[in-house]
Amino acid sequence: MNNVPKLDVKDVLKMLKGAPHRARRQILARVVKPRYPRHLYKYRSVTTDPAAKFDALRMYLVESRLRLSSRRDFNDPFDVVAQVSAEAEPDQMKAHFRKMLLANDPKQSEKEREARVAHMMGLPLESWKKTAEESFNGQADKVGIFSLSIKPRDILMWSHYGDNHTGVCVQFEVAGDPLTFLYALPVRYKEQFPKLNWMGPNVADQLTDALLQKHPGWIYEAERRIVLPNAAHAFISFQPAALTRIVLGARIDDARRAALDALLKERATHGFPPVELMQARLGPDRYRLTLHKVA
Repeated sequence: MNNVPKLDVKDVLKMLKGAPHRARRQILARVVKPRYPRHLYKYRSVTTDPAAKFDALRMYLVESRLRLSSRRDFNDPFDVVAQVSAEAEPDQMKAHFRKMLLANDPKQSEKEREARVAHMMGLPLESWKKTAEESFNGQADKVGIFSLSIKPRDILMWSHYGDNHTGVCVQFEVAGDPLTFLYALPVRYKEQFPKLNWMGPNVADQLTDALLQKHPGWIYEAERRIVLPNAAHAFISFQPAALTRIVLGARIDDARRAALDALLKERATHGFPPVELMQARLGPDRYRLTLHKVA
C-alpha cells in the first residue's frame, strides 16, 4: 500500500462511487494516500432562545445543511491574506491581458482588443499591482469557507469554540458523505504570507493556497476547510447519515441539554439516523478530556 500514488478528490470520488458505506470506509482508510481522517468535528454553542434567528446546531441536526462563512467573519484579521504581485515578462503580460479581455468581452474585435492590450502594456507596473490586490481581495471576500477540525478533545478548542464547555462538538463521518466532506482540505501553518502573482499561471490555485494557510499559532486547531468560490454565506447540504455523534461539553447545563434533546426529537421525526451522545469529562489527574457514552 505504501506505493499507492497520491490521488486528488475527484479520483477518490470515482473509487467510492456506488460503494456501500463499509466499503467506502475501508477505501478511505487503506487505499487513499495521504489518508483522510475518518471523522471531522465542528464545535458549536447550543441555542436556548426559541426566537433566535440563526441556530447552527438545528441546521446540522434537522436541516442537514452547513453555512459557509466569509473571511470577514473570522476572528483573525490575518486569515486569507496573500503577498500579491503582478510581475511577468512582456510576452506573458500581453497573453494575460488578451485572455482577460477576451473573457470580459468576447464580442470585441481583435483590432480593438490589441489596441487595449497596447494601452495596458503602457501603464506602470505599480498600477497593476494595485489592481491585482483589489482583484484578490474582491475574490477572497466572496469565497465561502466552512471550518472543521480533526480533534474532538482539544482543550483550547472547547474553550474557544465550544462556548466554554457549555456547548457541543458535532462529529461528521467522511464516508457518510464523501461528496461533501472529502473537500475539507487541510490548512497549512507558516510564518510567511502565501504569494500570489496575478500575472502568473494557475492564479486559481494560488488563491486556494491563500485560503488554506494560517499562522503557526493556530496549529492546535488541526483545521480542515471546505472552500467554494462565490459562496460566502451560502448553504450546502449533506447526507443526514454523515452526522454520527455529538459530544456534550463538560459544563453543559440543563437548559442547553433540553434544547439539544428537542432537536434530536425533531430529527427523529424526519426519519434521520440516530446520533450517538458522548459526554466530555475533565481528567482527574492531568490536563486532558475523556469521552464517555451517554445513556
